Amino acid sequence: MLLIEANNIKKMYADRIIFEAARLEIHSGDRIGLVGRNGSGKTTLIKVLNGELFPDTGTIRCFGSQASILQLEYPESAQIDPLIGSYYKATPLQITMSEGEKERVKIADALSKNPDLLFADEPTSNLDLEGINRLTTDLDNFTGAFLLTSHDRHLLNTVCNKIWELENGKITEYRGNYSDYKKQKAERLKKQEAAYENYLAKKKQLTETLTEKNVKLPKV
Repeated sequence: MLLIEANNIKKMYADRIIFEAARLEIHSGDRIGLVGRNGSGKTTLIKVLNGELFPDTGTIRCFGSQASILQLEYPESAQIDPLIGSYYKATPLQITMSEGEKERVKIADALSKNPDLLFADEPTSNLDLEGINRLTTDLDNFTGAFLLTSHDRHLLNTVCNKIWELENGKITEYRGNYSDYKKQKAERLKKQEAAYENYLAKKKQLTETLTEKNVKLPKV
């Protein structure tokens, strides 16, 4: 089942392209880890795909139910399944809560909705080890699709079957988990380097050939 269909989308900040993509799709069963350097635009991409922000160009069509776990955003009223809430020690949201406690409420609220598609932006950032392990288990058992960012490589290795890399405004898809992505990217870069070296060698050979011909040609 198609859950997200994005065509010719672009997002700008001033004169900088944050990202652009001819086509992006998320299907049922997709468990996507979104990676890239800090400030590359990962949070913006999630917010464009979940409808919080509009792309500057292009169209996005969404199908099925969605839920989000986003940084610095908290549900006004969390509807938490008692069992899921107990796993995360999640209680009703209160102003006096720590960031870690608020994070547990957000996660429990999103998972309680059992969405077709879950967006999660650094959901482990304020969790302790117990909370990270619980989230890893729940995402591994999650029946819907998800798109998540995380600096936790173990999480990305355990739960993802695709990686989207956002680099220099371009989104490249890799099959497999984080370790698979690193191997595939290394192989791709190696091929690109070999192709460039081959290009330089041919250019040098052509230049030398032209130089020899010019030397041998009689002056008019």
